[in-house]
Amino acid sequence: AHAWMASWGLLDPVTRPQVAGYLQQVWARCEDDIVDWLLALSSRVEAEPDHPLLQLVRKSGVERFFEWPILGESRLGDPAEPWLLAGSADLVVRDPSAPPARRWTVLDFKAGGKHPGMDGHDPWTVDSLMAEASLRTYGPQLEGYRAALNAALQTRPAWRGEGVGAVGLWFVRKGAALWWDG
Repeated sequence: AHAWMASWGLLDPVTRPQVAGYLQQVWARCEDDIVDWLLALSSRVEAEPDHPLLQLVRKSGVERFFEWPILGESRLGDPAEPWLLAGSADLVVRDPSAPPARRWTVLDFKAGGKHPGMDGHDPWTVDSLMAEASLRTYGPQLEGYRAALNAALQTRPAWRGEGVGAVGLWFVRKGAALWWDG
């Protein structure tokens, strides 16, 4: 799912032949159930044109970095003892029109779970998303990405003075998200 999202870019509507071609090219196989799953995932994302995260991702002039490696110092926990963080952010967005301190957004995709009504359960709530999100795990991970990216940005002259405004989890099959500002 993550590789498909990066290949697709979240911009244009997709067709079955596009998904099948992607699977054949990248994975050298094309199974109908996987094509159906990726089409359902894509359709769910496409069905949310007013979603604030999609508006940001699709906004003209933004830069999108999929599966972007993040390596840097993070000062979570004890600020006197930094640690090295190495990871890959599913999607990092840079919005040049945003205030410099809030120009960057880091998103982690969550493709699991089903859309409300698909499995007979009640629609999602913030509490159910938080339970599924495992914020004990993903919260520190995203805050680590924020810290490492903020530090790394200062090493690039073109981006010096810019910062990460928001980090969050995007439940792409549910069309829901949790994100927070720094």
